[in-house]
Amino acid sequence: MALLRRERLGEGAVVAAAVAIFAPSLGYSLTFDDLGTVVEHPGVQGSSLRDLLLRDFWGHPFGDPNGVPTYRPVVSATYWLDRHLGGGAPWVFHATNLVVYGLLLLAMFRLLRAFGGLGHRARLLMVAGFASLAIHADVVPSVTGRAELLAALFCVLALDLALRGQWRWFVPVSLLALFAKESTVPLVLAIPLVARRRSIAVGSVVAVSGALLARAAMGLPFRARHVGAEADNVLLARGVAARIPGALDVLTRYVEHTLTGLDLSPDYHYASVVPSASLWSVRPLVGLALAIALVAALATKRLRAPLLLFLASYAVASSLIVPASAVVADRLFFLPSFFLVLAVAIALRRRRVVAYGALAFVAAQSALTVVVSRMWRDERSLSVHIVSNYPVNARGRDLRAHVAYLDGDVAMTAWELVVEAAIYNAFPRALDREAIPASWESLPPGARLDKLRALLGPAAF
Repeated sequence: MALLRRERLGEGAVVAAAVAIFAPSLGYSLTFDDLGTVVEHPGVQGSSLRDLLLRDFWGHPFGDPNGVPTYRPVVSATYWLDRHLGGGAPWVFHATNLVVYGLLLLAMFRLLRAFGGLGHRARLLMVAGFASLAIHADVVPSVTGRAELLAALFCVLALDLALRGQWRWFVPVSLLALFAKESTVPLVLAIPLVARRRSIAVGSVVAVSGALLARAAMGLPFRARHVGAEADNVLLARGVAARIPGALDVLTRYVEHTLTGLDLSPDYHYASVVPSASLWSVRPLVGLALAIALVAALATKRLRAPLLLFLASYAVASSLIVPASAVVADRLFFLPSFFLVLAVAIALRRRRVVAYGALAFVAAQSALTVVVSRMWRDERSLSVHIVSNYPVNARGRDLRAHVAYLDGDVAMTAWELVVEAAIYNAFPRALDREAIPASWESLPPGARLDKLRALLGPAAF
């Protein structure tokens, strides 16, 4: 009993520390995508159940040509509760994110006890490692990032139920995951392979079929059709064979971001790097080596389950199965990272040196996460961060123009819109990351335009 109490205290301490990293978000504003998912969503802001359930995640009515093929009524319902029962102040939305995040980490501890293969200390390090990753710094502080949190929570609970043989609850929990985020489809289908239970397999098919039929009945497309979708991810306009180098490039950058947490930027920053990749470039070749290593590791019995779950959750963010995602953003790797860290923890367990190294990694990543997550405090800090890290991110330039307009800076507004147009005009070619450096913003308007004219040429300019 005393041992169990110590284990629970240890888990509680890890969860409390992880939540504390993002506690400053209670003072943050609503930013970026929150405008569409919360502020301007008629269902979230109003009292009509029809508006809440019969619109996409961004508030567009079904059939709207500018709509987005994302239907997440579970997430939108929590926004409605925050708006109508919690008062709707920004801190209420952020507080809910913190609560859901804490519940997710507790669910992960419960899952690991059912999963087996790790002792108590290893479980503490594993969850702490996942929670500390700076690559996830735009999930918890972003209200729209709640889709990742809820999808992960319900997927973890569904897997836990499957491993414990509690299949009667599996279908409803899986449906909650599917309607929290559509990217959970492959993972829900993969869970029976890990649980090895026929009833769970049937439940997976029932849950996924029900979700897909519901989408079809509502007329929701499975591919992004809004204006500019291809410019956010050029691979949308290419065949599968042409996507392979880009997918391998994404894998390399995902591992880089996971290990270092450097050069992070909110949504869309992969759009500037993926399209330019060829199979014989350095990053795609590294990605190929990583992919081969992952497939080879599947032959290891103890790693097979976590790697299968990783591959299932990673597939939709890979840029290979493109209709699953219009863009590739770091937040899409939130749930895959859990299974990747789990696989690493199982592979390196019972090694004291590894434990010390893991502690150092957790400490370093936690410190970086505290710093990086502050970019979400308001739209000004967010837009400056995006443009500084990824100057050829068209959506980032658009946000920067919006902030400059609100500040009354007409010259900066015009400059950002001109740069955004230049990035889109390069389609389907991607501009080099430093082609239009952020340092140009410190120059007088005329000097900036001269440099842009020299870069693009008179005709394109």
